[in-house]
Amino acid sequence: ESGGSAQTAVSIVRAELTAVVAELQQAASGVPVIICNYYNPLQNLDPPSEAQLAQVNAAVAQIAIERGAKLADFHGAFNTAPAPNAQLCTYVDCAHIDVHPTIAGHARLAHAALAAVA
Repeated sequence: ESGGSAQTAVSIVRAELTAVVAELQQAASGVPVIICNYYNPLQNLDPPSEAQLAQVNAAVAQIAIERGAKLADFHGAFNTAPAPNAQLCTYVDCAHIDVHPTIAGHARLAHAALAAVA
C-alpha cells in the first residue's frame, strides 16, 4: 500500500484541519477561510496513490462543508487526467521528482484559490 494507511491519514487530516479551521474562524469571524485539497505530484510514479488521496480529499471537502469554508481544488488543478498524466510535469518538476509546484503550477494553484472565493 502506497504511503501508509489512507484511513489513518483521513483521521489525522479530519482532526487537525477541523481544529485549525475552527481556530481561524474564531480568531477572525466573518473572514472567509479557504481550504485547499491535496494535489498528487506522484500520480505518474504511483498511480494507486490517487485512490488513497481521493479519500483524504473527500474528508477535506467534508470539513469545508461542515465548517462553512471555501474549497480550492488543488487536485483538479494539477491532476487533470489519469496516469500517465503528461500535463502533471508542467505543474511539478517530474524530472527531479520534485513535489513542489513550478511557476506554471503556482499559477494553476492561484487560479484554483481565486475560483474558490469568486
